[in-house]
Amino acid sequence: MTPKQRLIAVYRGEQPDRVPVQPCFAWLLPMRRTGRQFNRFTGDFARQTLDTYRHYGADARIWLPVHAGNPAVRHESHVDEFPDGTQIITWSAESASGRLTGRTKTFPDAAPAPVERPVKDLHRDLPVLFEQLPPPGNFSSQHAPAVYEMIGGDGIALWTPPPQFLGWLADSREGGIMQAIYDLYDDGKLLTPFFERYLDWYLQVVEHVLAVTPCIDVVMPNCGTISINTMGVELYRKWDMPFIRRQAAIVRRHGKPLHVHQHGYCLPVLNDLVDAGVNMICPFERPPGGDVTSLAAVRRRFGSRIGIMGNVHTIDVLFRGTPEDVRRQVKECIDEARGGPFILSTGDQVADLTPDDNIRAFCDAGRELGKTG
Repeated sequence: MTPKQRLIAVYRGEQPDRVPVQPCFAWLLPMRRTGRQFNRFTGDFARQTLDTYRHYGADARIWLPVHAGNPAVRHESHVDEFPDGTQIITWSAESASGRLTGRTKTFPDAAPAPVERPVKDLHRDLPVLFEQLPPPGNFSSQHAPAVYEMIGGDGIALWTPPPQFLGWLADSREGGIMQAIYDLYDDGKLLTPFFERYLDWYLQVVEHVLAVTPCIDVVMPNCGTISINTMGVELYRKWDMPFIRRQAAIVRRHGKPLHVHQHGYCLPVLNDLVDAGVNMICPFERPPGGDVTSLAAVRRRFGSRIGIMGNVHTIDVLFRGTPEDVRRQVKECIDEARGGPFILSTGDQVADLTPDDNIRAFCDAGRELGKTG
C-alpha cells in the first residue's frame, strides 16, 4: 500500500497493510529544517512539510490551501524590526461599521504570538469582527489541486475549517481564552445571537469548500487555543459541540471522513464526539496535558466505532527520552489500540529540537511493529 492508501483504509475502517505512522509535523520541525529564520520564510510550506514526512519515511498529512477575503474590508499593516530578529506587525481592518486593530510578534525560532487582539470592547468590536468575516462563497481552493498532485501517494490532503465559536472569540478577544470564558458567563445574552449567526456562516463555509474542493481527503476541525482543560465540559458542549455535530452531517454527505483534533483532555466528551459521527479523534494526550493513560481502555469502551490517533508522549518520551523509551511506548500504543482504526502519532506536534534519533526510532518502530499481515 502507498501511504495514502494505507491512511484512507484506516479512515474507512478497513484493514491496512500496517499501522500508519504519522508523527505530527505541523509547523515547528518543518520550519527548523528549512535552516532559515522562521519569520523570514517565504517558501512553499506544504512542500517543506511533505519533504519532512518523506525524510523520516512517515505517512504524510498535508493541509490544502483554502483562502478567503472580504472586499468590503480595507487592511493596512506595517512591520517594526528589532535587533534580536523579532518583528512586531501592527495591523488594522476597517469596514462600514468600524475599525479593528491588533499587533502580532513574530520570532526567528518560534511560532508568532498576539501582542494586541482586535476585540477590546465586546459590545463595540464584536459586531465589527462578525461583519468582516469573508462571505462563504469567497473561499477559494484554486491552488489545492496542485498541492494534492504534489502529495501523490505519499499522504493525505487535509482541510481545517475556520475555528469554532469559542476559538474564534478567544483568538480575537483582548485577554485571550480566559477573557472569552468570562464573556460567556457575563455576556451570554449578547453572545448567543452571534453564536447562532457564526454557526450558520461556518456551516455555509464547510458546505461551499467541500463542494468546490473534491480533492480534500479528510476534514479536520481543530480545537485550536481551546481545550476542555480550560473551558470545561459544560461550555464545550454548549458552544462547540453544535459545530462538530452539524458539520459531521455535511462532511458525511460529501463522502469525507471527519477527524477532530481535540488536544488536552478528551475522555469526558468522547461519547459526544462518537455519537456526533466523528470518524477519528486525536491526539489522545497523556498527562499532565491530557487525560489518556490507556488506549486499551478507550478501545474497550468504543471498539471499532472510533478511530484513534496518538498517543506517544511528545515531551517526556519523544523529546526527553531515549530511542529505547520511544520504541517501548510505540509498542504499547500499537498493542493497546488493536481492534479498531488506529494511526500511530504523537501527543501533539513534534518539537523542533527533538533528537533526530528519537524521531527515527518512532518511525522505524512504528513501521516494524505495526505490521498487520
